Amino acid sequence: MIKKRGIRSKNKRKILEEKKLKSDIANFIKQGNVVHVFEPDTRKKRKQLHERYIRSKKWKDKCKECFVLFGETCEICQIEGKKLCVHHNNYSSLTEENPKLDLIVICMDCHNKFHEIIPGYKLAKNPQKCKGIPCTTCASMSAFSYKAPKRSIYFCYRCYNIYKSNLAFEKIKIST
Repeated sequence: MIKKRGIRSKNKRKILEEKKLKSDIANFIKQGNVVHVFEPDTRKKRKQLHERYIRSKKWKDKCKECFVLFGETCEICQIEGKKLCVHHNNYSSLTEENPKLDLIVICMDCHNKFHEIIPGYKLAKNPQKCKGIPCTTCASMSAFSYKAPKRSIYFCYRCYNIYKSNLAFEKIKIST
């Protein structure tokens, strides 16, 4: 006779860990800490929560969803065969991301190029509430759009300058 007790407790433990992580992140955001990320202790805590979330099953499922929606090619440079990652454009919706608004599939080269200019802690603020469409990579107000194979990608001036040498498509100025 095979005991199923170990499997049940393992699954139960995973569910409890995910609930605890979601609760920790929600409490952290409610305290307003996400906005005040320039304080070292707060930044360290946010980074720890982010790293826990990135290792969770929920995040892995979210990544799979992004790859199904947007393909397994970098949405910026369109070069196939590169190691890919899913990039957050803000952390205000951590654990409840909308893949079409908050996430983009990019290669590690484009991701590293982005974070050389814009560190992750500067993305932790809530996305700008603007009349226009937010930048797909940093959530500030966009100025240019690109037609990628699966969707339109929007860039602010800052992100356009980061990626202009990598872009596979011509830019289209967004009329304001």
